[in-house]
Amino acid sequence: MKKVMFFLFVFFGLLVFSSCSNSNVIFNDNAEMMINVDFLVDNKISNAFCKEYIELTDEEKATGYYHDDNGYFTTKMYSEYPTERTFIIENQDCFNQVFKNSTNLTIDFEKKRLVLYTYVSYDKKELYFDRCAKNEDVIEVHFYNFSRLATADGCLPYQRWIYIICDNDTIKDYKFILGYKLIFAL
Repeated sequence: MKKVMFFLFVFFGLLVFSSCSNSNVIFNDNAEMMINVDFLVDNKISNAFCKEYIELTDEEKATGYYHDDNGYFTTKMYSEYPTERTFIIENQDCFNQVFKNSTNLTIDFEKKRLVLYTYVSYDKKELYFDRCAKNEDVIEVHFYNFSRLATADGCLPYQRWIYIICDNDTIKDYKFILGYKLIFAL
């Protein structure tokens, strides 16, 4: 019995230490407003309503077009793009091309990297980081949101942007996995 317990202890210990360091991961589930407009426009995805920034006259601006900090836009759904995209940012030049100058992120790219991920989302619930785990040649990034049973809280499919800042690693392939945790509420 002691041998079985010892092997179980060693097995679970190896399992824990084989995953990447989760305590050093920074997770942001609302990265869109930090990203340059040109990068957003160039990296659309399929099956989501993506923003199309447009120039409008003063008369057209009063007719109900959407507006955000980047200007006026309409939304359009595409089918010719991938359904998700992952970008690994490993130096300051790449970072400056992707993110706005006003972004207050400072990253030591000698030790860290930023992994940007965009996908189709059907709700605007807050996302939470769960864990990173190495699985052969892939780092799996697990994140989740809370869902209530029998609650209609979805939205039109839209392009959502999230990122993690994590330790540099030789592995360059990331897989993002969204999970759900159910809340039973009356």
